[in-house]
Amino acid sequence: MVKEGVEAAKDFLNLKEYEQQRNYLEDKCVGIRLPSQKFAEAVLR
Repeated sequence: MVKEGVEAAKDFLNLKEYEQQRNYLEDKCVGIRLPSQKFAEAVLR
């Protein structure tokens, strides 16, 4: 990953920051992505 210029979360986030980020991403997936996916499927039918 370092060759590609990507840092692993464990290398620059502490545990609390990691948990906040992980939970934020899960909330976005559930709150935005999944409803958007359902809407797109309905529109394309």
